[in-house]
Amino acid sequence: MENNKTFNQSNVFFTKKKIWMITIISIFFIAFIILISTFFLDINFKNIYNLLKYSVTNNKLFPLWFTCMFIFPIYYCVWRIVIYHHKMKKINLKAKWYDWILFSVIGSFLSATTPFAVGDDPYTIFWLRKNGMTTKQATATVASVGVLGPFSQIIITWPSFFVLCSNYSVLSVNWEWKLLFWLTFMGLIFDFLGFSFYWLISYSKNVHYIINICFNYFRKIFGKSCKTKEEIRKEFKENGAFQKEFMKELKDIKFLIPFAIGNILWNILYYITMIFSFKLLNPGLVINYFSVFNYVNVAVTANNFIPIPGGEGTIQILLITFIKNGNDISGNLNNKSIEEVINSAVFIWRFFTFYLIALLGLISFTITSVRIIYDNWKKKRKIYI
Repeated sequence: MENNKTFNQSNVFFTKKKIWMITIISIFFIAFIILISTFFLDINFKNIYNLLKYSVTNNKLFPLWFTCMFIFPIYYCVWRIVIYHHKMKKINLKAKWYDWILFSVIGSFLSATTPFAVGDDPYTIFWLRKNGMTTKQATATVASVGVLGPFSQIIITWPSFFVLCSNYSVLSVNWEWKLLFWLTFMGLIFDFLGFSFYWLISYSKNVHYIINICFNYFRKIFGKSCKTKEEIRKEFKENGAFQKEFMKELKDIKFLIPFAIGNILWNILYYITMIFSFKLLNPGLVINYFSVFNYVNVAVTANNFIPIPGGEGTIQILLITFIKNGNDISGNLNNKSIEEVINSAVFIWRFFTFYLIALLGLISFTITSVRIIYDNWKKKRKIYI
C-alpha cells in the first residue's frame, strides 16, 4: 500500500494556482453561456418567464412536471456517489457523508466547465487516493467507469441515429438539417473512436508503449527533453501491472450489472427530461415523444467530443433544428411561435440538466476554496506569530 499520510501532507488538489485557474474558467464560462443564449441562440428570457407564469396558473400538473425536472440533477449526483461508494466499500474504505456530497457536486462542476469533461477524472483520482486508495486502484477505478459509461451510451445512441437516418430522404431537403445530420454522424464516429482509444490505452500495455515511443520521438524532433529507453520500458512494465488492476475492476460483476442498468436509466432520464420541459411550459402541446427522445439522444452524444464545456450552444442548435424541421411539436402555442416554444423548452432542459448541477458544484467549489485559503492564512499567521 502507498504511504497515504505522506501523500496527504504533500499534495493538495485545489492549490492556489488551480483555484485561480478554475475561477477564471468559471467566469469565462458563465459569460459564454449568457452571450450564446442571448445573442446566438436567440433565447428570450421574457418569453420563458411568460410561458412559466401562464403554466403555473393554467397547468394543473405543473408541480408534477417541475418535480420530474428536479429528479435528474438529484439522480446525477447520487449516481456518482453510488458508483464510487461501491468501489470504496469493496476494499473497506469509508468517507464522511458530507465529503461524498462535496465530491459528487464538485466533480460534476469540473466536468461541466472543462472541454471534453476532462477535469473530473484527475479530481476523482485525487479524492479516491485521499480517502485511502492507491494510485493504481484509483486510476483503474476511474478508467473502468470511463470505459463502461461511453459504451452503454453508444448502445443506446446508435439505434436513435438509425431512426434519424430513416427520415433522411424526407428532411434532407432542408440544407440546415442535412448539414447538421452529417455533423452529427461525424460526432458519433468521434465518440466511438474516443471510447476505443480510452479502452486501448487502459487495456493494452503495447498501445501505451507505442504512444510513449511516438511522443518521445516528436519531443526529440522539437529539441525537448526526452525519456531514455530504460524509462519507457519501466513505464511499459508499470502499465502491465495497471492492466491487471483495470481488468479486475471490469470483472467485478456485482458492480458491472448494476452500473450498466443504472447508467442506461441515467441516459434515458436525461433524454426524456426534454419532454418534461415541454410539458412544464405548455401542457397543451402535442408531442411526438419517440422522435424528441431520439433527437436529444443523438444531439447529446454527438457533442461529447466538441472542445467546448458541456457542448454549449452546439447541443441547442442541433435540438432546435431537428425538432423544428421534424414537425414533431404542435398544438396550442399560447400565441407563441413554434421557434419561441422550442427555444424556451431547450433552455429549461439545459437549466435542469446542466446549469443547475454546475451551479451547485460552483457553490461547493467556492466554499472549499475559501476554506483552503483561510486554513493557509491561519498557518502563515501562526508562523509569523
